[in-house]
Amino acid sequence: MKTLDELLKELKGIGREIRNVQRACGYDDCSDLSRLEIPMRDADGLFLWDELQGVMNKLADVQSAIEYLSLPVKVEGVLRMGKNDRYCLKGTELPCGSSLEILVKDDYHDVPYWRPGRIEHDGERYYFTGAKQMSLKGAKARIRG
Repeated sequence: MKTLDELLKELKGIGREIRNVQRACGYDDCSDLSRLEIPMRDADGLFLWDELQGVMNKLADVQSAIEYLSLPVKVEGVLRMGKNDRYCLKGTELPCGSSLEILVKDDYHDVPYWRPGRIEHDGERYYFTGAKQMSLKGAKARIRG
């Protein structure tokens, strides 16, 4: 049986292959298949083009997730409110939209685990998109980079 690290290593190889396909068809430049010759008057060709566009979008999501999981943890610590009324992690201010992972505990797992998400503000309070009801004050967090 494979370990999680072995699986991630294999997925990194798949991620490289996805990148190669993206480059070969121009998807990496345009995020679509517009650089390919598209048979605009052929029903089967248009169907194939449309379906492959969907496949490429999903592969881009997969490739992005593999890249993210391959990044090392850059900083880890406890979230604190900074002087600008924004949360900070080890002196780094985290404006809305900042991606991070927070150690969460829930009813489904016996131990806390890292959950990815973003810090956002709803007009009244900051929250974590990965667990909206969780208090951010004093939460253990980390950022990859």
